[in-house]
Amino acid sequence: MSLYKKEKDQNKQETKKTSNQIWYMYLVISLSICAILSVWGKELIGIVATPVYTSAAIVIPLLIFSQIFRISTDITSLGMFIKEKTVHYTWLVALTSGLSLGLNFILIPKFSFQGAAISNMLSNFLYLLIAYNLSQRFFFVKRDIKIISVYIFIIFVVSNVIPILEINYNYYLGYLIKTLIIIGCLTLPFVLGIVNMKNVKSLLFIRNNE
Repeated sequence: MSLYKKEKDQNKQETKKTSNQIWYMYLVISLSICAILSVWGKELIGIVATPVYTSAAIVIPLLIFSQIFRISTDITSLGMFIKEKTVHYTWLVALTSGLSLGLNFILIPKFSFQGAAISNMLSNFLYLLIAYNLSQRFFFVKRDIKIISVYIFIIFVVSNVIPILEINYNYYLGYLIKTLIIIGCLTLPFVLGIVNMKNVKSLLFIRNNE
């Protein structure tokens, strides 16, 4: 917000650019962490808890993605704050809370704690979709949503498939394959062109000058 107020350009190009960089960097960091914790989830739980709890590894990606969607909403719904349209959050929170409650009644009896995690993730995803599109109406920010969606989808699939294979099907991939998968996930945003070293340096410069 401080950058928005300082910028004299009516189109607020610098504000939009910075907003994009922050969101992209957040996604890269959070999704990389999600991939690492999900792929190595069974081993990590085995270190901090007893083998009885290793089945909880299956909900790690669901819980992390739920928070990623929620925080992404705060970052990308800049338009509603800038244009003072925060009244929309009232019905939006009511809608997604109702959806979460309804999904809990349906999914928890069938899938237990995994159902609760799915419910929370889906409601936060809907919250992101609606808030993002509303914000774009008030303060349009050009983003490469197709590339971002591909990146999120790939990490989502990887993060969920591996725990499912290990927990539900007792199929273990091995340390080497897991390590290669993590390396692939870490390099993916650079391959897709979502971020580069210039973006990292630019964000650091902005932070130092605030």
